[in-house]
Amino acid sequence: MRLPDRWGWLLAAAALTACGPRASEDVSVGLVENTSVARKQWRGVLFEFGAPSARPYLDEGWSYGETSPDGNTFRWALGKKASFRIVGGKSQGHVAWIECEPFTFPGSPTQSLTFVVNGNALPSLQLREGRHRYPLEVPVLKDGINEVEVQFAYAGHPKGSGDRRSLAAAFYRFDLP
Repeated sequence: MRLPDRWGWLLAAAALTACGPRASEDVSVGLVENTSVARKQWRGVLFEFGAPSARPYLDEGWSYGETSPDGNTFRWALGKKASFRIVGGKSQGHVAWIECEPFTFPGSPTQSLTFVVNGNALPSLQLREGRHRYPLEVPVLKDGINEVEVQFAYAGHPKGSGDRRSLAAAFYRFDLP
């Protein structure tokens, strides 16, 4: 068996080197540029009532921010009416979600609330006992500031706690995807 001469080995080594990646070649790939999930953006509205950042958007009828046992923040609506503002783009036909919990006491009636968005009343919601998320069909939002008023069937004082606030419902978040 005859071995290739010295030039044959050198030519074979050069050919193999030319086929592989070069040390100076940049083979990194940017995840943001090449991953569709990384480019997605959420353009909805998320309003967390108990957060300090919510305070400038709260109008009448709100108490101070509190923290629930599970670590989420919330804020009690006081009396039979509370209002807040959301900033949104002009749009039609959205389903928003409200997460809240009614103030209840032994023998209390079912708490109901009505949202009035930019002067248009939405159908009333009957709240179940405990904390839940409820869908709200919001027919029209205007570009910029949108006024939201919440009207309640009742508000009550917690007995035996020393708390003198007139509570209607605890609000956690409002989101409009």
